[in-house]
Amino acid sequence: MNMFTTMAAKFARLFDTEALAESSLVLAPLVLGAFVSEREVWLQASLVTISSYIALKRSDLAPLGVVIHGFAIAAGFLSLLLSLAIPALFVLFAAIMAMASIWVTAYGKELRALGSFTFIPALYLACEIAERTTMSGVLLQRGLAFLPYLAMGMVPVLLMSCIQHHLAARADFPYLRHFSKILQRSGSAQLVHYWESIIAVTLSVAVAAAIVEGYHMNYGQWVIWSAASVVTGDMVSARTKLRDRLVGAAIGVPAGVILGMALPHDRFVLELAAVAAVMTLVIFRSYPVGVATRCACAAVLFVVAGQSSIAAAQRLENVALGCMIGMAFVLATHATASRIVRRSP
Repeated sequence: MNMFTTMAAKFARLFDTEALAESSLVLAPLVLGAFVSEREVWLQASLVTISSYIALKRSDLAPLGVVIHGFAIAAGFLSLLLSLAIPALFVLFAAIMAMASIWVTAYGKELRALGSFTFIPALYLACEIAERTTMSGVLLQRGLAFLPYLAMGMVPVLLMSCIQHHLAARADFPYLRHFSKILQRSGSAQLVHYWESIIAVTLSVAVAAAIVEGYHMNYGQWVIWSAASVVTGDMVSARTKLRDRLVGAAIGVPAGVILGMALPHDRFVLELAAVAAVMTLVIFRSYPVGVATRCACAAVLFVVAGQSSIAAAQRLENVALGCMIGMAFVLATHATASRIVRRSP
């Protein structure tokens, strides 16, 4: 009995069991769609589902907020996808979206998750669906074809939000007014200093996107998001994030390559790795463990899909490059801000 108790305690320390159960529930319809139709597009839409779920839980969205978040993802996705035809425009739009992901924290620290998980699915899906095509007509056709799947990816989270919001309704509060709220919170927001982070993330993403476009890098979304992710708001957490992402990628990518070589190279393993990759965003309590597992899943996908281990290793290279770009601008903006503060009377 003690052995089972100890194992349960270790499991609870490693995994967020509530997030594991809820994310499995909202992802189930998309996994079923992928299994029945044998179409990869359902698994791509699962990134929208998990991003919506994270925004719901961490930013405390009401159902109307979930809907607005879905429109924001769709708008960002189409903007980035179509701008890939003109590299300079893609750099501009990526920088604007990165800036907006921090700017929303002006209305509360907890909205950082909302900003980040609008930028992430828009960026990743735009780069994946483009598939190295830069013809504007083809990009528009692919983008419009994906929108119904994007919308369906939002539906499970919207239903969950409606149920939870209904259960939280007060008898003395008008029901329609209750459902007109964007956020569930009723208290004051936790305000943060955000201008330094806005400058750092805008410059980081602009430079990262320019390098990706200038050198025609494969999987450039990893570089761009890694540059944005280390901009956390303070130096201590930025250094921690940098270390966690580098160590996680250094461990996860080789482990994933080895695992991918050992696993059967079939559709079931591909789908399992794809679903596991998005679930790592929420199910682990430890961020480094989540990063390492996510990188391992990405490497498994490459190897099982028949690509070389060198292609999988690009994940490590791109993460490292992006993190270094982001950290350079975090240090530069922090030093500049500190100098301005010292000189001010």
